Amino acid sequence: MSSRIAVIGGGSWGTAIAVNLTRNDHTVIFYLRREEQVESIKKTRVNRDYFPEHRLPEIIKPTSDLQQAVEDSDIIFI
Repeated sequence: MSSRIAVIGGGSWGTAIAVNLTRNDHTVIFYLRREEQVESIKKTRVNRDYFPEHRLPEIIKPTSDLQQAVEDSDIIFI
């Protein structure tokens, strides 16, 4: 069963968690503090600052809006 999961934090740990969650078809709302980082990930699908060697799946939805990240989420990773 797939879930909507919020991952709070856009560092290497949060990025790794987000990528692994998508392997089970979970929708991941990925909260990053910096809007520039969100826009970069949306364009390139890469977290250049913390995980530059991996392309992020399209099912990961980056946002800098914390409320958007957590509302309607089944699980929240901090």
